[in-house]
Amino acid sequence: MTPPHFLPFLHPREMLMRIFFLLAVVAVLGARAEEAVAEAPVVAWNITHLEAVRERLHQNDAALTPALERLRLDADKSIEGPPAAVTEKVVDATAPSQDPHDFVSFSTYHWPDDKDPQAPWVWKDGQFNQPMIDRYDYTRLKRMTACVTDGALAWWFTGETRYADAAVQQLRVWFIAKETRMNPHLEFAQFIPNKDGNRGHPYGIIDARNLVPMLSAVALLEKGTLLPAEDRTALRAWFRAYLTWLTESRLGQEEGKATNNHSIFYDQQIIACAAFIGDQQRLQEVLGQFAQRRMAGQIEPDGSMVRELNRADGATYATFNLTALTQVMVMGKSCGVDLWAWTSSDGRSLAKATQWFYPFLQGTAWAHSGTFQARKLTDALVMIGSVTGDPEATAQARALDKDVASRRKLLFPLMAGTP
Repeated sequence: MTPPHFLPFLHPREMLMRIFFLLAVVAVLGARAEEAVAEAPVVAWNITHLEAVRERLHQNDAALTPALERLRLDADKSIEGPPAAVTEKVVDATAPSQDPHDFVSFSTYHWPDDKDPQAPWVWKDGQFNQPMIDRYDYTRLKRMTACVTDGALAWWFTGETRYADAAVQQLRVWFIAKETRMNPHLEFAQFIPNKDGNRGHPYGIIDARNLVPMLSAVALLEKGTLLPAEDRTALRAWFRAYLTWLTESRLGQEEGKATNNHSIFYDQQIIACAAFIGDQQRLQEVLGQFAQRRMAGQIEPDGSMVRELNRADGATYATFNLTALTQVMVMGKSCGVDLWAWTSSDGRSLAKATQWFYPFLQGTAWAHSGTFQARKLTDALVMIGSVTGDPEATAQARALDKDVASRRKLLFPLMAGTP
């Protein structure tokens, strides 16, 4: 009998080998499918703590009620109105690619050249050109991440699904829906009018820094099984493509070579994306190199951060960078890497950078550019106290944060009064 044309004759041993091969392929594809929708980790916060705080709120803990009420108000505002979309931009604010799905933002500190309107706009450090910033996609990106992050956190702590539903809908509009999704790159971030064909610049990658806490908020939604498998798979695909762009594009690689706060926020995004898609090799690689590559290069032996202090507003940028470094420290702790314990051979460390600010908290006159504001250190000190238990940082944090309704009360052990 002649075998059917679609089933050629094979030796039994070869047939058995092919069957084993097909079964192996099916197993691999099944594993990949399972991996694609595997629950993402929370790295921006301590998940055990978030679970404990949620339980305290369910028990009507009065100490946490003001913070919950403010979070609820923030979330109500963030989820109000239709979801933000990168495609909302007006026609003449579209990227040089003419693709409305391409993210476009304006280079924050640039202004027209009074002498020549056709010349590249002029950089004025520290002087925000807010009307131009608001014209492009950066404000929409902030609105999107606020909706997702605030919505997910409000759902986590209250159990009200309307917050989660709004967050999920926002994710679909920005990252998934064919009509409105953003292309996974920042080739046109922080363009300068009349320069480089209005293309973006490496430092524009910092515009997406709010994706970092947002991805941990998405992980909370996944823990509640509120994000369907197809959405989770689509989100993994988007962030896998974005991570590839971050690490392989010219702009991404140049930003990775930055020697100031930009490199810290760049690494934050890589860590968050790698954790979200399950790329453990890249995650551990970036965290493993972070101390030597970033902290040693940006923190002096006395703890000062000269590259930030030399800016037009050194006070703001120095505190901003300390906060960025401590955010990575929190992420590292969540992934089993202790960045607080690291010290270079000549004494550079995150602890030393933190201690450098203490005299100014005690009244020592600020001797650098800008105006020192102690409150801008609050987030950093709360994170340090919460993650490390350092007694001095803890004391400083408690002295600074007197706001009983601060979101920090919900997100960090120190301020919630738990171990």
